[in-house]
Amino acid sequence: MEADRVDCAYAVNGSGFIAFEMSNALQPQNSAVHFVAPDGTVLSKSPSGTTVSLIGRLSNFVGLGYTFQPGTLSSAVQSWDSSGNLVSTGPSRPDSGYIAEDPLGGIALLRRESTPLLENYDERGNLRWSVALSSRITAIGAFAVDRLGNTFVMADDRSYDKSVVAQWIDHNGVASPAFQLLPPQHDWNHLEGSAGVRVGSGLFVKGDAWWQLDSMSTVLTPPPAWFVDRGGPWMQMVRNGRAYGIVSQPALLDCTTTVEVVTASGQSCGKAIFTAGPGDQYCSFVNASIGYDGTLVQRTPPPAGYCSGGTCSCNWHWWTGFFR
Repeated sequence: MEADRVDCAYAVNGSGFIAFEMSNALQPQNSAVHFVAPDGTVLSKSPSGTTVSLIGRLSNFVGLGYTFQPGTLSSAVQSWDSSGNLVSTGPSRPDSGYIAEDPLGGIALLRRESTPLLENYDERGNLRWSVALSSRITAIGAFAVDRLGNTFVMADDRSYDKSVVAQWIDHNGVASPAFQLLPPQHDWNHLEGSAGVRVGSGLFVKGDAWWQLDSMSTVLTPPPAWFVDRGGPWMQMVRNGRAYGIVSQPALLDCTTTVEVVTASGQSCGKAIFTAGPGDQYCSFVNASIGYDGTLVQRTPPPAGYCSGGTCSCNWHWWTGFFR
């Protein structure tokens, strides 16, 4: 799959179907999405110029579709089925945003406006609710929806002293008051902030260091020792949400990705190693993630001279349902 100067991304739904996204802000006419069955059959290709950011849901994909116009970046919430048919599209709005999966179904959307808006959509792209965030929140550090469906937002405080402010919104769209999450940190939260979903409920959150936070709580507690020992890892849910898949950065010598499966109590269930291709200077292009149904998708290193005449390649392979 090729397009000019592309960014490569992908999403996997609960049935193992994959949406391979290729986008290009400079030449959006070359953007496209390929929809592929678990066995590798290419089902369809979106119209040229389709630029989307999708999240795999139980049987479809939901996310943002972008329209590039001179001087603007507009977006609309869209729903696509497994075969690549556009099921629904909402009104176009002159902004963009961040999306996160809602474990109870659908997605959360954080709109970057003068007053940030948090919205929640069902799996067909229908708006459930919209909430204006507290005026204390400025540049966003991270946001996530925990396994109980409660949404958490962390950001720089309007005091501009590098302290961190946060806010919870429950699954019905009821917002709790904003609260100070952390005192002044060494760096701005919009640069270092991060949030990861815990098994069961609650989150791991990061300022200068990692902490954990129970669902709807305002009080941080230290993370467990196993989490600290692994350096505050990048984790995804595996085994139907009962364990973590800790995905390593690719090894630069052989382009391998290691995934360790860890229980909620920190017990290691073993590691799996996935090889992307011969090690060379292009290993830095390799990335991997685990989809909704446990499929691991890994981007492979592009071949030598992968950009030729302004055309660059996106190459992937995957293991269907490996971490189901």
